[in-house]
Amino acid sequence: MGSGLGLAIVQDIAMRHGGQAIASESPLGGTRIAITIPSAEEASTS
Repeated sequence: MGSGLGLAIVQDIAMRHGGQAIASESPLGGTRIAITIPSAEEASTS
């Protein structure tokens, strides 16, 4: 098992780019990670 540090790093990177990382339980077992980062056009208008 890992220490969970990877998810914290991914979340930090996503947040620094105006996005987010969300962890949820997968219906097939395990964990699903959804990462969203705004497009360059969206980022330039905010």
